[in-house]
Amino acid sequence: MSRSWSFLGLSEDAENFLRANAHAEEFELRNLSTDEVVNRYSRASGEPSGRITDSWYDEPYKLKRYQLLDGSYCYEYVQAEPWCSGPTTFLALAHDIDGQDPIPETLWDQDLIDQY
Repeated sequence: MSRSWSFLGLSEDAENFLRANAHAEEFELRNLSTDEVVNRYSRASGEPSGRITDSWYDEPYKLKRYQLLDGSYCYEYVQAEPWCSGPTTFLALAHDIDGQDPIPETLWDQDLIDQY
């Protein structure tokens, strides 16, 4: 029987929260032949704040913190980790590093978590 780690990370709602509220890094994709800009995008810039340390994982995932536009920080935390042939990790965002003060709009829907 095979065991694996399913890392689902942040929900789409959490990603949208970061796009709207966090400092972002700007990126350009360029055509190497012409040096023409093909696409521009931005991504919330996070920095390590802690990590998932269970020895089950090959390499620990480093949880991030993100600076918000108002100067405060939000933190990734493990919202849920149900077991289905291995752990399935759902991340959400919180105002504190321990996840005791979650940001409601970034939470995964419990019905989806219960499917695992």
